[in-house]
Amino acid sequence: MAVGIGAGIYAISGGANWLGNTAAGLSIAIGIFYFILRAQSAQSSVPPIAGVGDKIPDFTALDDNGNEFQLASLQGKPFLLKFFRGHW
Repeated sequence: MAVGIGAGIYAISGGANWLGNTAAGLSIAIGIFYFILRAQSAQSSVPPIAGVGDKIPDFTALDDNGNEFQLASLQGKPFLLKFFRGHW
């Protein structure tokens, strides 16, 4: 990104022909657009609630059928709990 912007500025300042200036301008515009897009889509950093080896805090959520599910209902049974982190 920074390389593209820098190369575009260098090409324009070097006195390139119209095609070179067009390509340089396009490179600068794409680099700036990408920078803005990256800055707006960054996930916020939230400190973790639980660490490795900690007990999982009890929670209630809805399952895929819309029924309420409570983690405490699995106590004493073997289970695999898989969390998906998404940015959607």
